[in-house]
Amino acid sequence: MAYIGIDVSKQKLDCLWVRDLSKGKVKTKVFPNRHQDYPGLLDWLIKQTGE
Repeated sequence: MAYIGIDVSKQKLDCLWVRDLSKGKVKTKVFPNRHQDYPGLLDWLIKQTGE
């Protein structure tokens, strides 16, 4: 199961993907909070989770 958290602010989206909670394995990425950057966020999520 994939756990993804997104902290939304006016300027940016701070994203965290928990790969393995028991081992503390996580990946982070920051995206600008602009409509034209949302496809990049979706691409990153799909690449990380395979879903």
